Amino acid sequence: MKNMVTLSPILLKDNRKGLSEVIATLLIILISVAAIALLAQIVIPFVKNTLNKSTECLKYKDHYKFEEVFSSMNGEQRYNCYKDNLVGFSIKVDSTAEVDLSGFDLVLIEEGSSKKLSIRRGDVTNANLRMLNSGISNLQVPTKGEIRTYVHEKQTGEGQYIAMEVYPVLDSGRICEASDRIKLVECASGITL
Repeated sequence: MKNMVTLSPILLKDNRKGLSEVIATLLIILISVAAIALLAQIVIPFVKNTLNKSTECLKYKDHYKFEEVFSSMNGEQRYNCYKDNLVGFSIKVDSTAEVDLSGFDLVLIEEGSSKKLSIRRGDVTNANLRMLNSGISNLQVPTKGEIRTYVHEKQTGEGQYIAMEVYPVLDSGRICEASDRIKLVECASGITL
């Protein structure tokens, strides 16, 4: 029995205390790593999707433009104008971007209010919106290099429009920033809407 080593209760108590501090530190590190991994799984895809959505409209910044003047044998003609209760507007595609657009929104602006017209591929003409000088029953959205002229018939209560803006609309339904704005003027005497 003389060779037996006895451990004092004080020595054992100190070792247990040191061991619990190490375990607590390891648990804090493990919880921190797990929290970081969990946040990374949520935050990284969110940021990636947000960046994609914020840049998807960049290539359409100048896609649709108002064609201000047409040159013809009769001189210059302007179809972005109003006459009586009709408003005409000519839209051209001024971009070489690949098209994943479903059409565009046109905002007619008057003092204190505005009206939005939505023009999508394959939309059917109606009493308030049609193609200029066309028997076509569907509205046509211009493609690369094309110009299309539309006529909107104002309804009772609509005031005098002073400007227009055009907004590209993606196939996903997202509406991009305005790609052009123009002031409306009264149609010249030779223009028939």
